[in-house]
Parts: sequence; structure tokens; C-alpha cells
Amino acid sequence: LLLERQLQPTTFDTAMFQPVRGPYGGTVRSIAVDSGGWLFIATDGEVYRSTDNGAYWDIHLFPSQLHNFVEPVTVLGPNVVAAETDFNNFISTDRGDSWNYLFEDVQGFAVDTNGVIYAGSNNGGVKKSIDTAKSWVPFALAGKKIWKVVLCGDGKFACPSDSGTYFSADTGKTWIFRPYETPFTWNLVSDKAGRLFVLRWYGTNFQLYRSTDFGDS
Repeated sequence: LLLERQLQPTTFDTAMFQPVRGPYGGTVRSIAVDSGGWLFIATDGEVYRSTDNGAYWDIHLFPSQLHNFVEPVTVLGPNVVAAETDFNNFISTDRGDSWNYLFEDVQGFAVDTNGVIYAGSNNGGVKKSIDTAKSWVPFALAGKKIWKVVLCGDGKFACPSDSGTYFSADTGKTWIFRPYETPFTWNLVSDKAGRLFVLRWYGTNFQLYRSTDFGDS
């Protein structure tokens, strides 16, 4: 449901970063961009969308307001966007114009170069979809609670769970489990060179770790 359109005039300077004045919808929790350059921002209960590099923002609400915040928002295909909330997950097949419940138990999405979508689940390990999230089948780690799927290139997967991270270097055929050295992993990403970066909460601070050997150290 499109509720309003916010004009946030922005002056861009190629020589330096400039603030984008908006959207005004609470804490910005994640940012995604699709292949056409449209921006999607997850905030406290809404997804904001910009089709013109942040000059204007559309606010979009979900079918239910039984959630406190959206985190993250993820582009799954040319027109498909997923938004995860603290109660329900939602999916849009029209670039954010409308949203429906994503009834499948999936979270922490990743999309490979062939358009195959992978996701973790609370009780079903890693699942995958080959039809842009219309249907899902088990892929690996059955019975495990997986927060997120991270694709690390060359058939490598890293999947954070409650107590550690599962790694596969052979397209999911075999897995190695490495327990966390610190209590809570907030986020894990991989760059094009296969290096892993992990943001972990320890005590009262976030700490950033890097691995250049696929999680061995």
C-alpha cells in the first residue's frame, strides 16, 4: 500500500559523500538495490523505496503491523524483494508496490548468479528455490536452525547458526562446523576474493573479524 511520497532534495557532489535527507521513518536497518538501480531501505516497520537515487522516497507498509522493525530487506530477482520482520516475512513481486506474507519458514536470503535463491530456516536447515521464492525444497543441514546463507564464490557456503557457523566448499555436499569464539554474530559477509568479514557482539561492543582462509582462523 502506497501511503505517501516524500520529497527530499539532495545535492550530489562526486568528490565526497553527501547525506540523503530521508527517509524519515526511524532507524535505517538495511539497504538493498536492484538491477535497475532502485533503492530499498528497511526501517522501523516500513520499507522505503526510491527510484531516483534518493531524491524522492515512497513509504510502503505491510498487510499486518504486528512487528516492530524490518531487517533486512533483500532483492531476490528483477522484480522480487523480500522483507524480514520480527514476526512475519513478506515478499513483493512488483518491486515493492504490494506485499504478501511469505508463509515458508525461510530467512537470511542469498541469490547465486543463476538466480537460485538460498535461505536459512528455524528448523529446516538450508532451503532453496529455483522459481523466485514461489516454492522451496530442502538443500542441506536438515534440522539445524540457520540464520543466514552467505555465498562465498566457487561453490562455497557460510551459514551462521545459534552456536557457530557451518561451512561448505563443495556446493553443499559436505559441511564443517566451527563454533563461535564470541557469543553473538551480528552479520557475516564475503567479498569477491572470498574473504569473510564477521561483525560480532562481545560484552558491550561490536567487534569486526576477518578471515582469509574460509573461517579456519
